[in-house]
Amino acid sequence: MTLGDLTLPISYEDARQLALVFTPALAGRLAELHAEYGSPKCVPVPRVLTDGRLMLSADVLTEIGSGGLLEAMWAAADKNVLAQAVEVLPWADAVALLPPDPPFPTSSPTSSVTTGGAVAGPTSGSTVTFGPSLGGVIGK
Repeated sequence: MTLGDLTLPISYEDARQLALVFTPALAGRLAELHAEYGSPKCVPVPRVLTDGRLMLSADVLTEIGSGGLLEAMWAAADKNVLAQAVEVLPWADAVALLPPDPPFPTSSPTSSVTTGGAVAGPTSGSTVTFGPSLGGVIGK
């Protein structure tokens, strides 16, 4: 099944049972569109599958409708290209294509980076951005 086979908008309950699978080239274009039209409040980050394709939960489709965080990005996308280029799989089938997780380290770290007595890292209210790994929508 492809994205073109889905009736949009899709409910969250239906979307969370599906995965969107696409090529790295499409992911790059989607990242470009997100950079221009997307919201920093919704930054999809796909996972790499064992065959080199990428996947996202289809729940991202709940944000493309009127008032959604990705509405402007969806409006700028070439939906004809997406309809054919994005494969839709049952969530369990897509998860089966994920590479195995690396094993946990067997030893614990001996030190940690600290700043002023606090462990370094994002502070409350900070924004963490995950690079242009977002699979992308083809723009018009």
